[in-house]
Amino acid sequence: SNSPCPLVPVPQLSRASFHVGYYVPPSIEPGDPYGGLEQNWNQHFEVLFRNLPNVWFFGPCDEPLEGWWIFKDMAKVRFSCQVCQHGWTSMYGLVVFYYRWDIGNNQGDVRFMLTGQKCNQCSASGFET
Repeated sequence: SNSPCPLVPVPQLSRASFHVGYYVPPSIEPGDPYGGLEQNWNQHFEVLFRNLPNVWFFGPCDEPLEGWWIFKDMAKVRFSCQVCQHGWTSMYGLVVFYYRWDIGNNQGDVRFMLTGQKCNQCSASGFET
């Protein structure tokens, strides 16, 4: 069964832990909606969670997860339109982290979702991430 409340100690992290100050260039891999960011976050996740006594999993999600704990953060993000190639920077890039503790399997799960923005230079109907 799943419990929305972690029952193991979670790493004590300050906001400064996440402000590394690096630039993640747009991915050249087709079909990579996060522009290489997932790989970078996986590396940081490994460092932050490696000393915990239990197994934790990390990865993206495509839609909000009901019943999970939520952490939201805003950051400066670079967007690029897949239709007209217009690029822009926004101070309102939002990342949502969902996390839970699975009592039955004695493991944790962390998922992230980046919210997109619409291009204002063309008629593309989708949200760019």
